[in-house]
Amino acid sequence: GVAVEEDDPLIAILDPQVLKVIQPEEGKKEKVISEKRKDKYITQRRVVVIDAGHGGHDPGAIGYGNIKEKDVNLAIAKRLAHYLSQDGRFKVIMTRQDDTFVPLQERAHIALKNRADLFISIHANALPRGMSEHASGTYIFAISSSAASKKKEQIINADSYARLVLGNSDVPLSARKVLADLAVDVTLYESVSFGKRIAKSVARELGRTVSFRGIQRAGFAVLKTPGIPSVLIETGFITNPNEAVLLADPNFQDRFAYAIYKAIVDYFFPAEKKLTKIGSSF
Repeated sequence: GVAVEEDDPLIAILDPQVLKVIQPEEGKKEKVISEKRKDKYITQRRVVVIDAGHGGHDPGAIGYGNIKEKDVNLAIAKRLAHYLSQDGRFKVIMTRQDDTFVPLQERAHIALKNRADLFISIHANALPRGMSEHASGTYIFAISSSAASKKKEQIINADSYARLVLGNSDVPLSARKVLADLAVDVTLYESVSFGKRIAKSVARELGRTVSFRGIQRAGFAVLKTPGIPSVLIETGFITNPNEAVLLADPNFQDRFAYAIYKAIVDYFFPAEKKLTKIGSSF
């Protein structure tokens, strides 16, 4: 990182090629800037937070054949963690590693506290009886613009939240406004950019129909992670018998995780070839 004078909280944030995120460093007063360029990152391993939806007393959707969404989510999340860890360029943090309940707010906080570079929440889709037997396909969501503007308000007005997102609550109000705009707008832009990559990768690797829902809806609490590109993936419809059987199949789970892994590599290292071969170790 590059040290920056304490009295210059605004820094050169208007260059769209470089996102500068204010971060505190242990025991130091000055802010530390981590620069992210379109083509290359100037930091150490990318921090990827993988969020397996539901868990513990919250099973999520219960699908055909009593297949529980929480189990499918965790299985895919663990495979994804495996591919990322094996790659060596990523630091992987899971919001849950077993069948435990983690509140939504805590999931987003894990991403913020760990200064994640990417946040991926894994879920399965469900529809009420009568509508859902034939619904199929993968849906990918990013934060909605209305949820985003609420977050801007929080960063500007709440000290504790400003500290969590900006790493410092002593930022003057005018600077907070600019940084809140930046954090949220970059989150929207990058989340959409990453979401589209996942959509392409899943369609290519698994031959699935994928709908990228961009930023239209998704008031999902876990996607409210300003400054961190975040997507929520609905892997398939657990209420559709054919999809449910796929979702519960370890081979499908592995291939789905690999497709997400490839999208992550492509997002961070667009020019480089993938280091891990599918199924190379279990």
